[in-house]
Amino acid sequence: MNAGFSLVLIAETYCQGDILVGPPLTPAQMLDSAIVRFKQAVSIGTAAAAAGVVEGTKVLNASNVGLARASLQKKDYAAASTYAALVPAAFVFNAVTVDDASNRALGNSTYAYDISSNAIVVPDAYRALNDPRVPWKDALKKAQDTGLEYYQQLKYTGYATPIRVASGLEASYIAAEAQLQTGNSAAALALIASRRTANGQPAFTGTTTAAILAELMDQRAREFWLEMKHLGDWQRNPAATPYVGAAGTPYYKPAQGAFGSATCLPIPISEITANPNFPKT
Repeated sequence: MNAGFSLVLIAETYCQGDILVGPPLTPAQMLDSAIVRFKQAVSIGTAAAAAGVVEGTKVLNASNVGLARASLQKKDYAAASTYAALVPAAFVFNAVTVDDASNRALGNSTYAYDISSNAIVVPDAYRALNDPRVPWKDALKKAQDTGLEYYQQLKYTGYATPIRVASGLEASYIAAEAQLQTGNSAAALALIASRRTANGQPAFTGTTTAAILAELMDQRAREFWLEMKHLGDWQRNPAATPYVGAAGTPYYKPAQGAFGSATCLPIPISEITANPNFPKT
């Protein structure tokens, strides 16, 4: 199951990937490989749950979220909706973290990286939201680059702060998006209304599919902020996903030029060098 989530994340982030020093794979191939592993985890989780193992149900539910996420990224909307419907609304699966400053690899790595280097600066668009899902503060000092003000994230406030990996909430967003993309807006409108109410926003009044998708992506961006889902959202719905600098507009630090048009990260040189199956150019 964990391998499945890793493969989905690589597919959503990098232009290519590989599995165990294998040949280069496209994002679509990485997603297919993730789906294979999630299906294996579903079988294992189902058997364990039937045997009375509590963790079996967690593995089953988390794997169905993974299947729904990978299917949505492939734009297989029917499969995404089907898998998402299997996940209980209250389900949450968190990564295991340890409150141990001496071994940051076992703790909340986002928090550890942030406080060790003042490196995660909450950008203007997120600071303007006034949304409880996007907590931050002005740390009253400069960030790592010594130029930007260090606007510090407060979503993760300690090494032991849970990191959400999969949830019924994510499944509901996946199902809503999948159904909206196939002509049924009811689930998206209901979810938007629920989440806006829960987070102190006025009612949504959009009626077109484009407006509903844009609002769904906006709510999703707030909901899963700092949870490594936004790049995948942008790849699926580039015109509807908010808080992404448009190509050609000035970067946060104007001296660095403008935002580019890349939608994925290149494979690190170290990975190419270490993998004999990657072509060397």
